[in-house]
Amino acid sequence: RPTGRGRTSHARHARRRGFGRIAVVLVFLGILGLGLTGIALLVRSALPGEQDRGVVGYGPGEDASGGGPSTPALDFTGFDAGDIISDGLFFDGEAMTRDEVAAFVASWNAGCVAGPDGTPCLAEYSEETPSFPADRFCPGGFEGAEADSAADVVTKAASGCGVSPKVLLVVLQKEQGLITASGSSLTATRYASAMGYACPDTSTCDADYSGFARQVWYAARQFRIYQQDPGQFEFQAGVTSDVLYNPDPDCGSAPVALANQATAGLYNYTPYQPDDDAVSGSGGSCSSWGNLNFHAYWRAWFGPTH
Repeated sequence: RPTGRGRTSHARHARRRGFGRIAVVLVFLGILGLGLTGIALLVRSALPGEQDRGVVGYGPGEDASGGGPSTPALDFTGFDAGDIISDGLFFDGEAMTRDEVAAFVASWNAGCVAGPDGTPCLAEYSEETPSFPADRFCPGGFEGAEADSAADVVTKAASGCGVSPKVLLVVLQKEQGLITASGSSLTATRYASAMGYACPDTSTCDADYSGFARQVWYAARQFRIYQQDPGQFEFQAGVTSDVLYNPDPDCGSAPVALANQATAGLYNYTPYQPDDDAVSGSGGSCSSWGNLNFHAYWRAWFGPTH
């Protein structure tokens, strides 16, 4: 990995966002706050990927005031720290067509308003994308274009690397909330670090991986690197490892028996597990939500994780 954090330099590959912190309390006050993993961005002032820690939400295109997009209700029921999602679902690169991804984004992004600086909503976003060469991790490669939409980028990366487009959509939401970001919470920075890739908890993001297409491509590719070169990473399928509750080591850790590659990869990408307070929905200073929210967003949008 280009930048590292935590106990090993390469196992903390793409991490900055996707967990809770004390500042999450501000969600309930409707205040935009800056936490360890990024500033608040969702319509109702929820932190990136942490829509009110599972408080009741609303359907696509509506919120409590009948305004713009909002997240679904998040339900943490059935979360298994050692078996977050099956390999079959995680590595299904053809799980959605380009048109299905576009329809999904349009539905959940409905009602979005461009940012004050003109940053477009995800459903309207496009960029000139580079080509990414095929390699042993992503044998399909990625052919650039003059104007790729978000759906184009997600579909090309998913197909090229053999990672489900549903996975990429969920990570987009838990990292930067881009699927439902709108108005004052929608900035160019969200796209620059869309997947939290090469964005360590303790330093700034690596500019070499800035940009929506680069973020999505390299995140998808990284999950395949975890799969094909597992020995260089801390968390491996079939192995029991201690997983921190929070970036603060004083918050402690607990052993987790990692049932499969998908779960191991998610911990290599987001190296924290939720504590009991997070799972209960109350949260605390040592709580983290990244992998818990992966579970909850998947279930809300795509059904069972197995």
